[in-house]
Amino acid sequence: MSASRVEPVLVTGLLDPGSCMILRELVDRSPDTWAETSQEESSGFEADIARRRVRLARLPTQWSRPVHNRLQAIAPALAEQFGVQLRTLESPQFLRYTAGHFYTPHRDTSSEAGSREVARKLTLVLHLSDALERPGPASHPGWYCGGELRIQLGAHDRTPMVRCGQAIVFPSWALHAVTPVTAGVRHVVVAWYA
Repeated sequence: MSASRVEPVLVTGLLDPGSCMILRELVDRSPDTWAETSQEESSGFEADIARRRVRLARLPTQWSRPVHNRLQAIAPALAEQFGVQLRTLESPQFLRYTAGHFYTPHRDTSSEAGSREVARKLTLVLHLSDALERPGPASHPGWYCGGELRIQLGAHDRTPMVRCGQAIVFPSWALHAVTPVTAGVRHVVVAWYA
């Protein structure tokens, strides 16, 4: 069943600025690897920095579990807003985009998800840092420039402005991309509801 609502939904108040700062610091200090993408020819996953150049941090469970629980708690409201039934939430990915990092246009649905058993219905991107038009002052920690999330729905791209602690949720079948980060660090948490 595909989502009946098409427009992205902004979810506010998921995290306070202090929690965002703590998570950014943890992401920066945690072991990381290149984030993987699905490889349709092999039905598997591997890092492909020509398609997705971003670091995936491995946070300790004591920090990742509360975020997962918070995202799980909003599932009923999202299911109602999008007119879908949601059964599961995949483990969130904690991502770090530095200057030059990006993600080319893609969909998060099962056709691009390799051997995933459950079809994704909704994609959530929770921002841990603020997007700015030009480099921020040292007094404004947790900022980045560029790194726009562009969601193509119909004939138009949507580029939602999202602040730290807020999330954008959209149908996983929507074509979307992240433009290259030009300055600062874009910290986000990505999760999928199925």
